[in-house]
Amino acid sequence: MNVELHLHTDAYYNGIGDGAQTVVQAIDVAAKNNATAIAITDHGNCANWTDFFAYANGEEVDHQTLAKKGLKSVKPILGKENYVKKEEKLIRKEVLSDELLSLYGKYVSDDDINIVNQHLILLAKDYQGVQAISRLTSEENRLIKAKERPVATFEMLKEYLAGGHVVCSSACIAGVIANPLLFNSRIDREIAKIDRRIAKSEETLGQEYFSAKEKVEKITTEIESMNEEISSLTDVAKKKYGKAKAAIKKEPEEKRDVLYKALDVEIIETEKAKERIALLKSEIKELKASISNDKKILTKAKNRVSTIEQNLSLIKLLEASKKTDDEMFLDACQAANEYKSLFGDDFYIELQYHHIAAEAYVMPLLVKVAKECDIKCIITNDVHVDTKENLSVREYIRNCASIKRPWVDAIPGDEELYFKTDDEKKAILSEIIDKNIIDEAILNVSQGKETFDEAMYRKLKEIGESGLKVVYPTTYIGKDGKEHHYIRRLDSAIRMNMKDGLRTLHNETQQQFGKEFKSNGVEISVHL
Repeated sequence: MNVELHLHTDAYYNGIGDGAQTVVQAIDVAAKNNATAIAITDHGNCANWTDFFAYANGEEVDHQTLAKKGLKSVKPILGKENYVKKEEKLIRKEVLSDELLSLYGKYVSDDDINIVNQHLILLAKDYQGVQAISRLTSEENRLIKAKERPVATFEMLKEYLAGGHVVCSSACIAGVIANPLLFNSRIDREIAKIDRRIAKSEETLGQEYFSAKEKVEKITTEIESMNEEISSLTDVAKKKYGKAKAAIKKEPEEKRDVLYKALDVEIIETEKAKERIALLKSEIKELKASISNDKKILTKAKNRVSTIEQNLSLIKLLEASKKTDDEMFLDACQAANEYKSLFGDDFYIELQYHHIAAEAYVMPLLVKVAKECDIKCIITNDVHVDTKENLSVREYIRNCASIKRPWVDAIPGDEELYFKTDDEKKAILSEIIDKNIIDEAILNVSQGKETFDEAMYRKLKEIGESGLKVVYPTTYIGKDGKEHHYIRRLDSAIRMNMKDGLRTLHNETQQQFGKEFKSNGVEISVHL
């Protein structure tokens, strides 16, 4: 079987795309591995649909055909990896303590919304599905803003994809169901970003600032200690002894010497306290003078320091806003049920593993979500290159796409993003998921929906058998001398002229559909 339902080609649009294989390469490797079907799911666009469909069906693309290579045709599935917009707040005021809010609440704004572009795999079941995905793509591009990606909202999915003509799966760890499970990971990434900002701010302050800060803090601690000592001596230093001396004079003479000696001790302590206080005040004055320039340095950096303090406060708020595992699981189940309500049994949980730590955490949880929500699982490999030997091509393309940044080496997981057979996918997935679940997911792929060709032929046959007819505005004079409109059976009319979109498929593809539908002239086009 070896079907792959998540595959990227070299279709780059508006800076989007990370596939490093041509349509020919993708289908060749699928055919060599006896794949019965293969889907194209490029990010945010349908640019390679026509070549993909034509070549998979045995037609010539770039002067190449499967037949010339001794390979059989592969059933093509037209699809797309869509972006779905989700708004969320990383700092959740509703769960913060009153103490945190009183200390740091001024740093939280109701306008602080984090936009997440979640991934969603869309696969056309039939021609109506092709139209639906095409129209959604056109609308996304109509609404696109500068330097943004074509993104749909859930409301747009309902508007364009409802009706049972599109199969949908949850995509990768950036997908619509994995996303809620990784809420805390997004907080950790945000904290890491803030830490980098803090480090950068501290770097701009320079060594002079930190030396001054250390000195001021040390001297300030000493001054505080001296002031505490002054405070403890103040009551002793303020003592007056006039009344005490007058009282002693009234005592019997034999007691006076003892009382005067005791009083002299207290007087000496008071004098010492006064001297100590005077000395401490003098030293404090000198210490303050010694850090006057250092304080100027700190004052000069006040704004930058304030920014650092604000960022440290944000870290505290973010840490306090993290969710429990149960909360994230419930959020994932809620999202799964939303997509299930829209796509019904055509919504699947997608399982894939590339030795990425986040996948090892998320994929077993996705299995639990699937079980909780009664949703079937499928397995994919998120294919970006045709063979393991060509993995370096993707690294080159990714780096050449942005010449302004330093070279980025392959990231964890990249080494697994090539076309794999079912056995290869099973072998790696079994490291984190039970083999019985994987076998069931493979079976779910094999029992998937009918092919594009089969679905179109079935739909047209249903229309024909319904007896519906098309009345054309063109008229003719009949044998009865009256004016009549031309009438054609609806399925025949559709077969003669199937139009929707901007770009016409290859002539060879048109002829193929013409033969399939027993007609000599069929025009089919899709939105791109």
